[in-house]
Amino acid sequence: MIILKIKGKLTATILSALLAFNVFAVEPAAFEPSVGQLHAYKAYHHAEYLKATAKQAGGTNTL
Repeated sequence: MIILKIKGKLTATILSALLAFNVFAVEPAAFEPSVGQLHAYKAYHHAEYLKATAKQAGGTNTL
């Protein structure tokens, strides 16, 4: 942790106001995956599902 020696109440007040503004002013953006990312996710999990069902069926649907 960095400790700063601040001279004067006015400087301390300004610094704390700037830090508070920077922390609370920016809203975190919600992550929205692209169409390509969603397609890759779907393809990967579908392939994993096919492997699992092939194993349960005795290996008849091998990839």
